[in-house]
Amino acid sequence: MDHLIKDRRAARAVALPATAAGAVVATYTGTLFGSTSTPLWARASRFLPMLFGISSAATSTAALTLAAHTSDASQTTARRLEKLAAITAGMELLASAALDRHWERAKLASPLKKPPTAVAYRAGYQGLGIAVPLLVHGVSVATGRRSRRWSIFAAAATLIGGYFLRSVIVQAGKDSARRPEDYFQITGGAENDAIGR
Repeated sequence: MDHLIKDRRAARAVALPATAAGAVVATYTGTLFGSTSTPLWARASRFLPMLFGISSAATSTAALTLAAHTSDASQTTARRLEKLAAITAGMELLASAALDRHWERAKLASPLKKPPTAVAYRAGYQGLGIAVPLLVHGVSVATGRRSRRWSIFAAAATLIGGYFLRSVIVQAGKDSARRPEDYFQITGGAENDAIGR
């Protein structure tokens, strides 16, 4: 029993530093993408770290949910994970929609509209990875009824969606780098900003 208490104290002591380190790692990929000259990424330098961070929180929660189901965690833990999953899915939906609008205004959304990237982005990431978990977890939180099967399905969908997000951003960025008109959009945008100042 004393050993268990010591383990819990140690876990609490490292929780905050681990959370801070995890936040840096979770957003770092988006920061690196935004620092390149690839038009799609460079124009979204303010959005990508946030989106990657929220997606990491969502997929981490999904992994913990699956672990909780396999270890028969307490109902309290399951309810907390369900609420956290609903919150992160809602935040990811808002961040994704804001980034879509930003790319549309910058006229850089074309690589995301071409198949198969468009299907992976809309159906795989935004549909399966965000909308399905948000619906499942939202209904569970709102009604107070939990379904182990649906919870597992939503967690798996979140993990698959996280994979689609990263794959789509990489592929769409590569496609954007091959489009001279996209480079014109970001250089023209920079010149217009300078004139505006």
